[in-house]
Amino acid sequence: TERRRLEQQSIQNERLASVGALAAGIAHEINNPMAYVLSNLGYLQGWREDLERQLTGLPGCPAHLTELFVEAKEVIAESLDGCKRIRDIVRDMSFFSHAPDNALAPVNVNGSLDFVLRMAHTELKRTATLVKDYDGELPPVFACESRLSQVFLNLVINAIQAMQPGSPQRHTLRVRTTRESGFVRVDVSDSGHGIPPEVLPRIFDPFFTTKPAGSGTGLGLSISHSLVQKMGGQLRVRSEQGVGTTFTLLLPMGEPAAEPRAVLAS
Repeated sequence: TERRRLEQQSIQNERLASVGALAAGIAHEINNPMAYVLSNLGYLQGWREDLERQLTGLPGCPAHLTELFVEAKEVIAESLDGCKRIRDIVRDMSFFSHAPDNALAPVNVNGSLDFVLRMAHTELKRTATLVKDYDGELPPVFACESRLSQVFLNLVINAIQAMQPGSPQRHTLRVRTTRESGFVRVDVSDSGHGIPPEVLPRIFDPFFTTKPAGSGTGLGLSISHSLVQKMGGQLRVRSEQGVGTTFTLLLPMGEPAAEPRAVLAS
């Protein structure tokens, strides 16, 4: 019902506001020490490589020393990857506490979608058949193009991951654009496993994910939700288990509304 939808929207906005306030403090506290940890690990990596070149070039270098250098290389590489992942998570969280970096400007939605689909082509071709249904006379929307592309890419990648790879003839990724009551509408649909009804109300919650541990931060859809709000749009989702999921993005064709909205469809 409309009342329930408004209650869900209010709860979601409060959650995002809380995460935004928390993210600002966490980002500052983590970014500074992480910067010098990454710098020191980079220095250590270069020092190890230089030491390996000098010692292994000497006659009679013990075999176990070579093995230790290989092990040290792996340890440093894993440490760098882990620190970079932490840095990226903090960067993603910062989206909740800051407005988009770029001013809103007219954006060609079809062109932005084509760019994103080219980026995802390698993963897509192994998983599903792409069907594009574009409105060829679609007017531009006022948005931040880089942020809008980020939202599109997240929706497309999520759709691909919801389908079983290796059988592109069995699955379909459908991307559709049209006009709807003063908005440009974008539908990203997959023929994947769908989202359980009990999970659907939490789909935009920060850090909520149905993916296996280590496969995602649970921030992608939350960030998309937040970015769409800041661009004056709406983000909806509908899903049926065993049939697939459709994410619908609505963006204003004119100047963005004074109070942007984001909606979770029932």
